[in-house]
Amino acid sequence: QRSDQTGVSPAQQLRKAGLTVRDRPKSIHEGVLAIRARLQPASGHPTLIIHERCEQLIRSLETLHYPRDNPHALTPAKDGPDHAADALRYLIVSLDCVESARGYWS
Repeated sequence: QRSDQTGVSPAQQLRKAGLTVRDRPKSIHEGVLAIRARLQPASGHPTLIIHERCEQLIRSLETLHYPRDNPHALTPAKDGPDHAADALRYLIVSLDCVESARGYWS
C-alpha cells in the first residue's frame, strides 16, 4: 500500500534503494485462510502455535470478526485492534510464498 503522506509504498522505496523486492499479493481472505490452516490443519499437528505471552496478538485474533450485517463477507470488519492479526497474516503469506517458491525450484 502507498503511504498517505508520501504516496510511495515501502516496496517502491526498497526498489529505489536498489533492493530486490518480491511480493505476491494475496487477498485478506486468503491470508485468513492460511492462518486458519496453520492453526488447525486438516491432518497432523498445527504448524503455527501462538505463545501465551503474545497477549496483544491473542487479543487481536479473539476480537477479529466479520461484519454482523454481512455474514457472507470475505474480509473481517475493520473496527478494532487488528494490527497484530494483520502482521501475522503478512508473515504467514510471506512464509507461504517462500515455501511455494522452494517447491517450484527444487
